[in-house]
Amino acid sequence: MKNYRLLLEVNKFKHFNPKNNKSPASQVNCVFFTDRKKISQPCQLLNLLPKNSAIIFREYDLSSLERFIQAQKIFDEIKKYPQKNFKFLIGKDFALAMKLKADGIHYSDHDLLTNKNFAKVNLPKKFIFSIALHHPKNCFLLKKFKTNLVFFSPIFQSTSHPSKSGIGVHKFSRLLIKNKYFVNSTNFTPRIFALGGINLSNIKQIRILKIAGFGAIDLFKIYD
Repeated sequence: MKNYRLLLEVNKFKHFNPKNNKSPASQVNCVFFTDRKKISQPCQLLNLLPKNSAIIFREYDLSSLERFIQAQKIFDEIKKYPQKNFKFLIGKDFALAMKLKADGIHYSDHDLLTNKNFAKVNLPKKFIFSIALHHPKNCFLLKKFKTNLVFFSPIFQSTSHPSKSGIGVHKFSRLLIKNKYFVNSTNFTPRIFALGGINLSNIKQIRILKIAGFGAIDLFKIYD
């Protein structure tokens, strides 16, 4: 039942998808962030995830070798679902993303501020660039890097960062209006997502903002 409700909610976001947009991320509405401490068997979710979902591989505490093995395992499973058109992004490791030939890379705003050399990297064609924006003052990064996916976080309080309160829907809405210069451009239009504490009870609150979709971890505990 929970999976059915999730599919219904994702389909409602599809009304806001851009028309005739050739961006590789133009149809993404639902994003699953891996966390093996919460969801130990992420590959089991692939059959249940909505079509055109994106999977962002995190697991930052693993060694480089362990991270490669785990990411390769998930990516191999993803390839078994070509009809679902999943996108696989690697968190914070451009070299690993290139090695696996993943669909994209994901960073936080802090990562991009501290990694001065990344601006010089030439991204492959149709490569998805994703960023988690934890500080509104860093909205200028969206234009600088021409990001495809942007996650404003945290919208609600989450179990990942229980001591940090969410900004709430109203403040989120004001941020989108205030920073429209950075989230709308003639050269690119990043797809805006909500991240942090998203569940089936509050998902309607973010959908009325007519953003692209949402990212989550706990929401996907379908087997729990």
